[in-house]
Amino acid sequence: LEFRRVLFRSPSRRHHESRRLQPCSHGAARFSSMTARQPVAYLNLKAHSQRIGLGVLVAWLAGTAAAHAQVNWDFIGPQNPADRVIALSVHPRNDSIIYLASPGGGIWKTETGGLSWTALMDSSATSLQFCEVAVDSFTPQTVYAGTGDYFSRSRDSQGVARSADGGKTWSFLPRFTTRPVCTIAVDPTNSSRVLAGSADGVFLSNDAGGRWKKVFSAAVTSIAFDGPSAIYAGTLTDASDTAESLVARSIDGGQTWTKMVLPTMPNTTPAAANWVSVATAPGRVGLAVSRSGGAVDFYRSDDQGLSWKTSFNVGVSQPPLKLVAPVFDGALFIVGTSVLSSANGGVDWGVVPTTAANFHTGIMSGGSLVMGGDQGLETAVFQRFVQQP
Repeated sequence: LEFRRVLFRSPSRRHHESRRLQPCSHGAARFSSMTARQPVAYLNLKAHSQRIGLGVLVAWLAGTAAAHAQVNWDFIGPQNPADRVIALSVHPRNDSIIYLASPGGGIWKTETGGLSWTALMDSSATSLQFCEVAVDSFTPQTVYAGTGDYFSRSRDSQGVARSADGGKTWSFLPRFTTRPVCTIAVDPTNSSRVLAGSADGVFLSNDAGGRWKKVFSAAVTSIAFDGPSAIYAGTLTDASDTAESLVARSIDGGQTWTKMVLPTMPNTTPAAANWVSVATAPGRVGLAVSRSGGAVDFYRSDDQGLSWKTSFNVGVSQPPLKLVAPVFDGALFIVGTSVLSSANGGVDWGVVPTTAANFHTGIMSGGSLVMGGDQGLETAVFQRFVQQP
């Protein structure tokens, strides 16, 4: 493993919700004996680090099942610590362009893969928090930002902002909720269709945010498209549910929704879910669910939700968390309090060692797993998983 760290600078430091790691002198940091469950190999990790503020970590994972990997750190700038990061989005055709949302820092952008960052909307200037950023994959110059923070109370000013020029200028769209808008999804085949979610439900716009209508009532934490018609929303079970329904599906472009019942661990009553992260691939859907008490469960369906495979208690996390599924049959990641990984489609899970903890979001960018959390950003580049023979 070889790591590279990059920071982004945020001038917004007075917000109480922004947690920061203070600079410290460099020294040796050691990670010992990560025992990820099969088929991820046993690794011994050693690191020498220069730790100044918070940063981005880049790692290459390679070798054989019996190999031992080395971790080498290089600090490459800037020294100011970062605010808490809870959303990331990458340009679909340029891996060097990444956007982030920070409740206390605003919306930021890098065009250099993290070497430098530019503030697009500063929370200290707008007096707004931000908990979501989403790039239109069909028209990547169009970017959406959701206001609020996932644990904020209701306020009249929550909503969505839109930029048509890569974040240079922004316009605030008509308001439709008083709760934080912490998930936004744009139809990958139709830029006019946009979905946004809050604790009030799912809201649909067919004119790129000009008008919104509520199409589903439930607390929504994530939304993902599976082609132009099928859409999934991660939902939190309410008191009216007689069975565990943590995902809803629409097959008509978001106009109507159906709750889907998931299997539970036999002979147990599941703890209440406090976050559901949805990821899709053609005809497939996966869920990472965090529960009160900290347990994390994983669900996947390979037939559009008709049947489900489950892995219970795969780790521990607090909300929000993010399921990153670049290859459903191979590498999967759950980015949360710690980073969990599976090399066999979610059957077995192990913990990936990181320099920080308390992550909330992640994306894949050019083979890199980019993660954001309470202590800024880290990225890990996984060339391939180490497989057991």
